[in-house]
Order: sequence, then C-alpha cells, then structure tokens
Amino acid sequence: MKALKLIGCLAAAGVAAASVLAISGVSAQQRVVKVAYVGPLTGPNTAMGIGTRNSMELAFREVNAKNILPFKVELVSETDDSKPSTGVAAIQKLCNDPDVVATSAHWNSPVALATIPYFKGCNLLNLVSGASVDALTEGGVEEMGRVSTPFGYLLPHLAESLVKRMNIKTIAIIKSRDAFGEAGTKGFIPEFEKRGGKVIAIEDYNVGDRDYTAILTKVRQLKPDAVYLSGLTTEAALVVRQMRQLGMKMPFVGHAGWQTSTFVEAAGEAGQGAIVVTSLPFLSQLPDGEGFAKRYAAAGFREPPEAYGPFGYAAGQVIIELLKRHGPDRKAIVAGLRKLQDVETIFGKGRFDERGELQPKYVDMAVLKGKEWVQLPK
Repeated sequence: MKALKLIGCLAAAGVAAASVLAISGVSAQQRVVKVAYVGPLTGPNTAMGIGTRNSMELAFREVNAKNILPFKVELVSETDDSKPSTGVAAIQKLCNDPDVVATSAHWNSPVALATIPYFKGCNLLNLVSGASVDALTEGGVEEMGRVSTPFGYLLPHLAESLVKRMNIKTIAIIKSRDAFGEAGTKGFIPEFEKRGGKVIAIEDYNVGDRDYTAILTKVRQLKPDAVYLSGLTTEAALVVRQMRQLGMKMPFVGHAGWQTSTFVEAAGEAGQGAIVVTSLPFLSQLPDGEGFAKRYAAAGFREPPEAYGPFGYAAGQVIIELLKRHGPDRKAIVAGLRKLQDVETIFGKGRFDERGELQPKYVDMAVLKGKEWVQLPK
C-alpha cells in the first residue's frame, strides 16, 4: 500500500515537473511551425520542382540544427502538377491548415496567377521562387512576393544579347498558348524591335503537343537568323530535335524556363549550343554559391538543385528571417516582407521593393555544352 502511495506521489511530481517545464518554455523547442513548398513535383516539370523544394528544405534543416528559432520549421510539400486547378486545390488545403504560416509556391506562371486570390483571402504569403510573369507582383497584392527574376529583367537582356552579341537580326517565335508563352512573347518583341531586330513569324502550340513538323516547315521557309521558344522544357526539347531533323541549323534560343537537366537529356545532341537568358548568376559568382553547392551535395539529396534551386534556398532564408522578426504569424509575415531592407541570402545582402521583389536582380546568358549550362562568352 505504501509502495502504491509512493508511486502515486512520484507520478504527481512528474506531472508537476512537466508543467513547470512547459511554463518555463523548455517545451517550446518542440513546437513545429510549417512552411509549404508547392510546385511541379509531378508532371513534365518535375526536375525543377524537386530541385527547388530540396534547396528550400536545406535552408530549414540548417536553421533547425542551429536552434536559432524557438521552434522547429517543417517543410511540407504539395504538387501542383503544373496545372492551375491542382494548384488552387493545394493552396486551399494549405490555407485551411493554421500551422502553415508561409509558402513558396509555383514554378509555372499560369498556376501562380490562378492562386493569387486564395493567398490574399487567407493572408498567406507566397514568396515565389520560380514563376516569371511580371503580373504576379504588379497587382498590389501584399501576399505576393518573389525572390526569382521575372520577365521584365530577363527579356530586355535577351534582346540586347541577341542583337549586339550574336548579330541576330530576324527571329521566328514559337510559343505556348498560355499565360507563360504569351508573356514571354509580348515582353520580348518590343525589346527586340527597338534594338533593330525583326520578328518574322509567331507560331503557337498547345502544351502537350508532340509534333511540330508543320510549324517548323513554315519557319524554315522564312530563314530566320534564330528561333525563339517561349515555353517550357518538354516542348523545347521536342522543337529543337525536330528542327535539327529538318536541317534547321540556326541558333535555338529562349529563357530559363527550359534551362533544365530534363531538357539536356530529352534534347540530346540536338540541344547542344542552345542559348538561354538565365535568371541566376553561376554559383561560382555568388557570395555563398560554392558553399551552397557543397552543403546541398552533403545533404544527400538524390536530385540536383537545377537552375532554380538557389532561389528555393533564398526563399527559405527570407522566410526564416521573417520568422525571426515576426514569429509564426501569417499577417505579420505578410506585412513584414516589404520592410526587409537588409536580409542576407545566397545572393548576398538584399532588400524588397514596393512590389515585393527581392533586389538586386541578376541576369546572364547561358549556353549548353555537353551536359552543362555554362556562361555564354561575352
């Protein structure tokens, strides 16, 4: 009987001790705050989605290991399958989870455009690390921010490089029939024309098309100096392969939407010499670029970070800084983004402008040689 009383006393003491620890804040270290990545983790752009997500995960692993925050940050992931309807469903799910305090969502611009009202409706930050259309941050929605580089910076540089560095005077555009292909075309044409270039053809395709022979036969007859593909990886690889099969030897150019390892593999030999305007300086040029590459490799991810991986890492760094300053509060995080004027990222010290764009932006040109995208010689 005395033994039972003793056990009871010890149990009560244990409960009391646990309560004291909880009140004192020791258990706060065990609290988990969720941040979400939403992107093409399935579908035709999977490589980009996984590389970006892994890079964001790396940033959170590092901060958790250092115990800098009074809670652990857990990255949760949802696929948008590069489809607006799937993306909307994913964001609605995250909005309804009160533990999710911020997101970095969507590599595909049409998906990102479709989900803006949902982020606004639930006061959840979307710090974009991939989608390129300028409209994402032009509507004055406070919940929208971006660390990656939009078309407004990329396309003028592409036009300038084609005309001044490559002596391209005439170009044929092949574009996808969606918001991404349209934005990449409308933003490019005036920049190319004001530098003396001439667009001699614009041909459309539907995402998922496989046969481009009819389009390319028409373009071949016009003999442009180059072909510009305003679209994404799968179609870019198919177009360049079919171009070369038709004997079209002119340069194949575009933007970082198809600067992927998937393009390298799918295009094969036909992709050699393809040129893109890239939204990221090469890692060797970044303050923490080589360090990031080493840490990513050491983390054991099976997939490469791809071209947009550093943007995923930067998104993680910015969200960590917002959590340091404002805690896990959705509204405070949204309000705090544009006040960040001294945030350290893989790119060095940066700031956010009134649109929610991380500044400064970086733009360069890359050419495919072997299996690597390397800097285009100046």
